[in-house]
Amino acid sequence: MTRIFARPVAKLLRQGLLSVGSGGTSLPGRVALALDPEFLGRARNYPSRLIVTGTNGKTSTVAMIAALLRQAGKSVATNAEGANLRQGLATTLLEPPRDSLVLEVDELTVPHVGPIVAPQAMVVTGLFRDQLDRYGEVAKVRAALAEAAAAMPETILVLNGDDPLTASLDAKRRLIFRLSHPPLDVPADGMDCPRCGALLSYSARYYAQLGEYRCPACGFAAPEADIWAVASAESFSVNGTLLPPLPPALHPYSALAGIAAVRALGLQIWPAAWPPPVAGRGSSTAIEGRQVTVVLGKNPASVSWNLAQHPGDVHLFLVNNRTADGRDISWLWDINLGPVRRATVAGERALEMLIRLRYEPRVSEATAYPEPAEAFGAALAATPEGGKLVVVATYTALPTALGLIRRPPAAGRQAAHGAGKTLPSRPGVRARGKSARIVLLFPDQLGTYADGGNAVVLQRRLEWRGIAASVTRIGPGDSLPGDADVLLLGGGEDRGQVLALEGLRRMRPDLAAMLGDGVPALLVCGGLQLYGQSLPLEGHDVAGLGLLPFVTRRGTPRLVGRIGVESSLVPEPLIGFENHGGHSALLEGGRPLGRVLYGNGNGVDGTEQEGIVLNRTIGTYIHGPVLARNPALAEVMLAWVAERRGFAAFDPLDDPVEREAAANRA
Repeated sequence: MTRIFARPVAKLLRQGLLSVGSGGTSLPGRVALALDPEFLGRARNYPSRLIVTGTNGKTSTVAMIAALLRQAGKSVATNAEGANLRQGLATTLLEPPRDSLVLEVDELTVPHVGPIVAPQAMVVTGLFRDQLDRYGEVAKVRAALAEAAAAMPETILVLNGDDPLTASLDAKRRLIFRLSHPPLDVPADGMDCPRCGALLSYSARYYAQLGEYRCPACGFAAPEADIWAVASAESFSVNGTLLPPLPPALHPYSALAGIAAVRALGLQIWPAAWPPPVAGRGSSTAIEGRQVTVVLGKNPASVSWNLAQHPGDVHLFLVNNRTADGRDISWLWDINLGPVRRATVAGERALEMLIRLRYEPRVSEATAYPEPAEAFGAALAATPEGGKLVVVATYTALPTALGLIRRPPAAGRQAAHGAGKTLPSRPGVRARGKSARIVLLFPDQLGTYADGGNAVVLQRRLEWRGIAASVTRIGPGDSLPGDADVLLLGGGEDRGQVLALEGLRRMRPDLAAMLGDGVPALLVCGGLQLYGQSLPLEGHDVAGLGLLPFVTRRGTPRLVGRIGVESSLVPEPLIGFENHGGHSALLEGGRPLGRVLYGNGNGVDGTEQEGIVLNRTIGTYIHGPVLARNPALAEVMLAWVAERRGFAAFDPLDDPVEREAAANRA
């Protein structure tokens, strides 16, 4: 009986929310679903239905598709604001049906709503790590989309063929779009074959794992394109047709995905004009003779792309870590910060971002402010007249960023006089004859949680002492250098661990010798498990290297969240974030890194143990990266390096801002 009231009640609520300035994108839909659990089935009243999903570019792709359909004379309903969970989708269905329904849908929501909507086509823009604490690893997201595709056999999959994670999705009918553009250095989220797990071979990489790839083991390769584009700063062409140059706010993959999507619906439409920025993302405003551009930053791929596409004289980073942003902000350490020279920062995790900038040698000046308005004012004041300020905001910080540029400039400029926190410069003077080699093992396979940032921390802290430090990246097929001063191994997904384990087994004699010789090593998460006696990989228990008295079994629940550990190695508790499905235990002869104060550590068996320490080898489940969040632990490892190499003891690097960031336990 309540179902007949679902639409009128929810629509009245939405009108009321809109009248008081609220977006009204989710609550009305929540009410509609409470009154009518089958409310989403109303989507089938639309003659044409299309779903857009994927990690990055969903909102702009929906805008592109809607613009093309309207250009063709179609009436279109979309969730243009990006409310892509069930309640947001239900809100979109409150209006009377139109010719076309274009829905942005959260990746993990697709299996639940896709078969209900029964779209003629589903666009998958690409898959990257994002909100690892909520989504889990990228393989989990891909599995969810594969499940959805299997449940919608009549739906055409419109797939990004440059991404092996999406190009490997199977369907009765597929339409592949591909793009050639200049390369960008962004860490990959899937260099292994999604079909057989072998390492992919690339003849060209555009950014992250996108490019021209082939699996030498099973033959899986980048597919032939149905829609092919070539993009540069000056031009954009699709299937040989030259189109107007893309505006900086529109990602070329979003533009191409939109053109491919309407082709899947049987329409060949070339855009008469590009759609404007969506929800302020990529928008530019003139303030006091300066151009201010706001971009969304949600993961390494999106931030690195936006920094490259929007060069600026000054950058403002607004960084939060609420649920919609992802609680774990380790990913900041995988951003390509190449264009950044001067920056201000604010937000809930401002100090962590400030420290990230501090370790980037090309950044000459960086200051954190307690309030976003102060940071904005300082950034505006630092931007030369006629110059450009680029504001990078995480998802929940984006409304704040857009609000700041709408305020009178004087308000922001006055706020700039507030006191900021600037990290001291550490130029470093090379000491003749003193050098150190940091060896980072399998960073492409074991880099999901940005543990490669530990190498950056050690390298810079050595350089600040006048030591010429280098980082050697070792991948599958490479040999282990015999002169390593530090070994680092991070965490990754199961398939990445399988590839790493193959290489580590070949290196085992050398690794065992280094362990015995006391070469300092840091093993994080999956790296720690690989050094142990056994670990679960792809549903099976397999033998590890057997170098540590440590064993791991698959357990439930997955252990995700903040962690604090009391350790005798450092004066203050170690802090960070954990995210692992393995439950581990120390065997005889193993000494834990410390005692868990909050979180889980090795497991949930009541031992309160975290990690392991054995002869200058530290194993831990703490991400952050752990050495960035805990500089005292970095100093312990560097003291071991100095002792082993015969260097004089290092003077402490006193840094009050770094101490304050470490003390911020939230």
